[in-house]
Amino acid sequence: MLSFFRINDPYRLLGLLILFLLISLPILLFNPGLTWPELSSFIVGEKINDGLSPYSELIDSTPLLSQWMYGMINWLSGRSLGLRHSIGFVILFFQACYIGFIFINRKAFTENTYIPSLLFCLLCATSFDVLSVTGTLLASGLLLLAINSLFREIEFREPNDASLIKSGVYLSLASLAVFSYIIFFIAAQVILVLFTRSSARRQILFIAGFLLPHTLLFSYYFLWGEHVALIEFFYKANLFADERVFISWQTLLMISAVPITYFLISFLTLSSAIRLTNYQTQLLQTMFIWLIAGIIHLFFTRSLRPQSLLPLFPPLSFLLAHFLLSIHRRKLAEINLWILGIGIIISAYVVRNNYFNNIGYKNLLVEQRAISLKDKDLWIIGDDYSAYLANRPATGFSEWELAKGIIEHPEYYENILMINSQLSINRPEIIIDPNNLLTAFFVHLPQWKKLYKKEGDTYTLIQNNGSK
Repeated sequence: MLSFFRINDPYRLLGLLILFLLISLPILLFNPGLTWPELSSFIVGEKINDGLSPYSELIDSTPLLSQWMYGMINWLSGRSLGLRHSIGFVILFFQACYIGFIFINRKAFTENTYIPSLLFCLLCATSFDVLSVTGTLLASGLLLLAINSLFREIEFREPNDASLIKSGVYLSLASLAVFSYIIFFIAAQVILVLFTRSSARRQILFIAGFLLPHTLLFSYYFLWGEHVALIEFFYKANLFADERVFISWQTLLMISAVPITYFLISFLTLSSAIRLTNYQTQLLQTMFIWLIAGIIHLFFTRSLRPQSLLPLFPPLSFLLAHFLLSIHRRKLAEINLWILGIGIIISAYVVRNNYFNNIGYKNLLVEQRAISLKDKDLWIIGDDYSAYLANRPATGFSEWELAKGIIEHPEYYENILMINSQLSINRPEIIIDPNNLLTAFFVHLPQWKKLYKKEGDTYTLIQNNGSK
């Protein structure tokens, strides 16, 4: 298999597509279920398509580009999980192809090869969650564009201001898909300082390229008088909100044990095993810095899950490809590739089927419960959003960590106005309020109180004069 992809022939990508499909087929056919981030993408996408304005009406900290993507995916596929995973498969395949093109065009190896693309596809088999269509998938593609621009800077060594600004813009757009990817902007600055002729003026240009999309976003919200919502529910929420851990670190280490082992082997042997040009050595060091940034990112991501490993796959593919190409006996290199691939698949199978205690996806998957409510416009005042599986979210409160800062403080007039505004967006047919938080607001909003009948922790709409 290694010899097949070692040849620089674009038709080899057809073989890669078939191989990636075979690897992904069990995931596509026997997916264990919906994950919490995917349920969140359902809710956000539906509210975007309903016309809600991000942050001012849709109270959610999801970065803007991800919200727009969720709206588009919801328009294309609705809530079909199989279709969404198929879209994720296609996106990852194109990313794998693009990785191969980058390394070939930039002469990153001693020979032109699609082995990095092959390794990227194998790494994508670490977990079914990698195929999820979330902001991470979009942001990782933007990081690849940034890597290509950085390689161009290192390769040509002459000042290319346009390329430098593009690098900053790509990294900025990545942070507007996954905010914690700002870490890669810092890594890119380190790379530019170490491996390019980066004067103070060019550093300022790079920073300006990064700030441009954020400046345009803030300016738009400022012109419409909604900049306070942008700061509160996007920037502040992403900077200071707690990390949500969907899987344990033991699980994360288990699914990545085989790639980690091969990375350590390659790290110990690469310096003496191959001879590289000064330029190729710098690319190797660049990818190592990128890998360190990806590892640091795991400690700052808002959502720790298997797909959080995706930014690590391009540098790992690069480093492991160097290792395989450094093995002079091709049969031995082939054996190592098979061990790597089979090891990844076995690790993924073991974790998915809960063979060990404290290792698995229990906290990542949405628990399927017996829900009596179906096809209702629902508002859940709490952190258990599982009822949205069979119902539609009525209000723009799609993230409890942000909503509770409003709902738990009825003493503030602006919070009362916010609740009134949210109820006016789409009048809920059912409101689930297990902690009885809405009662204090209804004291100030009697026009809403008279529309609902309360039984236990549930409000039911009894009067509906006018459209929702």
